Amino acid sequence: MIALWPEAITAGMISGSLCHILDIMPTLLDITCVSYLDKFRGNAILPMEGESLYTVFQGDTEWNRSPILYKFSGNSFLKEGDWKLVAQVGDSWELYNLRADRTETNNLVKKYPEKVRRVSEMYEDWAKRVGALSSEQAMKMPLNTRAHYTFQK
Repeated sequence: MIALWPEAITAGMISGSLCHILDIMPTLLDITCVSYLDKFRGNAILPMEGESLYTVFQGDTEWNRSPILYKFSGNSFLKEGDWKLVAQVGDSWELYNLRADRTETNNLVKKYPEKVRRVSEMYEDWAKRVGALSSEQAMKMPLNTRAHYTFQK
């Protein structure tokens, strides 16, 4: 991400912090001192998923965005620390240690079944909370609509 904000970000500053597109909204709300609504026109709104990057802009080198959970086109993704759990639509989970295997060539799902169980449960809890389609639901959709519709209405 490239950000320009001369009053708050030192020119040429580089951060190794991992962030996600979901962090942009909380950041904008944080820097503008605007509260996130929990209701709109009487309807409950899901809590924000992201985290503010404001402290990173201020030079916080200890900021850690973890975990990152995401679903797109029926594909599932969770990153927690050095670990990434991922599944393409219709396939089983794969587990990678990104520190040891940056190219994701060594699937560790059989070596760490307890980690897969724990992290996949974390993912499923998140998916239920935000209304993400299950892999089975996504597979039943026509292929040309999967990229445009990954959350239940």
